Amino acid sequence: METVRVVRARDRVALLGALRLSLGLVLAGLALTRVGRDQLVLGLALGILGFGVVGGLRQLELGRGAAVDGMPEGAVVVRPLRTALSSLLPSSVGVFVLGCGSLVFDSLLTPLLAGMLLGMALATFASLAQIMSDERLRRHRLYTSLDAPPRTFVVPLETGDPGPSLDGGSRST
Repeated sequence: METVRVVRARDRVALLGALRLSLGLVLAGLALTRVGRDQLVLGLALGILGFGVVGGLRQLELGRGAAVDGMPEGAVVVRPLRTALSSLLPSSVGVFVLGCGSLVFDSLLTPLLAGMLLGMALATFASLAQIMSDERLRRHRLYTSLDAPPRTFVVPLETGDPGPSLDGGSRST
């Protein structure tokens, strides 16, 4: 039987949102060195709006997978930072690298890409709010598997974390 690696959904999503926000703010700051304030505001607004429309349509298309009660036997909880960092590839890091490359040109592209990163961060924080609301209302924790396609597991609050962590100790939060 294969070991299922899981991460607490809210921890992973919170870190992912913070990392995307940081990349977006750094890129916006870099853009400000090359374009005027008006171009920056226009580019950021278009990027956020553009990602909001595309991201919203994508969410409607993908929907939300069904959660499974309980956790598989022997599930291992992994650290959320590593999974959040791997989730930045290729989309967020790709947009950041393109934005840095576009600094060579005095164009609207850099602030537009910074706006897209900020839009990704906003969408991620919206998902975090949904996860936190769901956990609070239903009094459970959500965990996501790292396999493809990811599965979502529901663990009652009273039970603590589902199993040992990768550092060898038992975890409970």
